[in-house]
Amino acid sequence: MPRSGGGVVRRAVWWALVVVLVAGLGRTAWYATGSGSEAARVSGQLRWLGSELDHHDAAGRMQGLFPEGAFFTTVLDGLARTATAQGASGPERTAALEVARRRLADLRSRDLLATFPATAELPHGVFAEAWTLLLEADVAGLDGTPAERDAMRARATRLRDALDRSAGGFLQAYPGQAWPVDTVVAAAALARADRVEPVPGTAGTLRRWVARVELHRDPVTRLLPHRVAPDGTGLEGPRGSSSALAQVFWPDADPEAAAADYPRFVATFVTRVVGAIGVREYPRGTPGGGDVDSGPLVAGVSLSATAVALAAARRAGDERLARDLLAQAEVAGLPVQAAGQRRYAAGVLPVGDAFLLWARTRPVGEGTPAVTAPRPLWVLWSLPWVLGLLLLVAVPVLRHRRRRGASGSGRDGFGAVDGRR
Repeated sequence: MPRSGGGVVRRAVWWALVVVLVAGLGRTAWYATGSGSEAARVSGQLRWLGSELDHHDAAGRMQGLFPEGAFFTTVLDGLARTATAQGASGPERTAALEVARRRLADLRSRDLLATFPATAELPHGVFAEAWTLLLEADVAGLDGTPAERDAMRARATRLRDALDRSAGGFLQAYPGQAWPVDTVVAAAALARADRVEPVPGTAGTLRRWVARVELHRDPVTRLLPHRVAPDGTGLEGPRGSSSALAQVFWPDADPEAAAADYPRFVATFVTRVVGAIGVREYPRGTPGGGDVDSGPLVAGVSLSATAVALAAARRAGDERLARDLLAQAEVAGLPVQAAGQRRYAAGVLPVGDAFLLWARTRPVGEGTPAVTAPRPLWVLWSLPWVLGLLLLVAVPVLRHRRRRGASGSGRDGFGAVDGRR
């Protein structure tokens, strides 16, 4: 007797699910153990993000979703280019620098700068000035022309003077609004620029700035507040998104502060649940919801802060946490690599790809941090796939036994007649 059509369909669906689950299990094991070429992943991300920025208006699309979406997507891609250029030579180095210079031109364009009005201290606020100076310093340090070095030095001088004039220590990003992390980025950018082309007085400015900033630290966590009034008065306590970003730049701004700050950040915000690592947006016991700074929160964890924590761990020399976060991004980020291009989460949010690319290209700091994270339990990441396989195997077996016990009809576990009379 021929098999029923329904039985054939059920059997085909069953095998398709088996293939999917086995592939998922293999993929999880592959990425979670760090298999594959990291250089190839970086190269694939650079190709995809470059194409999105140059030909598909990724910056404009991200600006429609986030206040600094266009700026971040552009500058992070540029900083990733200069990072890869530092370890390259010949045509590869030249090509990376060419793209970085295009990104720098975009940052200075009227369209991008229109988002950032003048503040009391700077022409476009500390956010735009600081991140632009970071890329200027990288380009000038690699193969800067006299004109590029002059432009960098002029911007660095403006930032140096603004830091010196700031009584509270924190510069405004927008008129009347200040986020301390932006000034940490500015201090780091000033320090990097000074290494490329000396900016007189920088060392003294940074020393005095660090002393003023210390007065505004949170009394409990000893981290910087998330948001302050123009005079430095705290308006909102430490949060994971800004604290993670600050850790990336403290090593440039003040190595001593960095050595003390990073363990505090890990103790306050890094959390581990069932093999996954995340960065909480608020300290434990502090309520709060997601906003434009943190993005959506999942059980209190900020996905954007978790991505930035990869860069923070690398800069702190916490290679174990950096490896684990990167492996987690490869497992949970659902990367797709095709035609030499690599994107994450179907490429829906290029700014997210830009943050991950920038984070994974940050230099690894020297020394052992005071706090390191235990490795996640990778086996737990594989459990959903394993349990799915066990369930698929168990269901037809149980159905087969039940049917045979009930009628002895000879049907198989999928309801098809086995052909015997």
